[in-house]
Amino acid sequence: MREALARAQEAQEQSTKLAVIAEKAAAAAEERVKELEQLAGQVHEYRQQSEKMLSKEKEDLIYQLRQAKQETERIQKQLNDDLARANEKAELAKERAVLQAQREYMDEVARLLETMAKTREELAQVREEKARLEMLLEKTQVVTELDV
Repeated sequence: MREALARAQEAQEQSTKLAVIAEKAAAAAEERVKELEQLAGQVHEYRQQSEKMLSKEKEDLIYQLRQAKQETERIQKQLNDDLARANEKAELAKERAVLQAQREYMDEVARLLETMAKTREELAQVREEKARLEMLLEKTQVVTELDV
């Protein structure tokens, strides 16, 4: 009986030790569960923050892309306007050059007409002089024939 009592007592002590160990293990498991839950919460929070940051970055990039597209369109429009103005200026310069060439041609024609008019006058004077000289020559020949 003593032996049974000693074994019972030993079993009781082991049972108590095992209960303490089980309680410690349960407490450690609960602590670990709390840590894991806290870690899961942090992971969830980090994920949300990352998604929020990615969303914000995506919005920023989309905004920058739109701004760049608008700026590109503005620059393209400006280039088109500048090209149109340059073409207009070139066309005006071409028209001015044509008009200047026409003026020079007209001036040359006027000069030639003036020269032609002077030449006609001079030709008329030469013809008159020729006619006068021919008449004088005839008179001289008539006088020479009479003298002969």
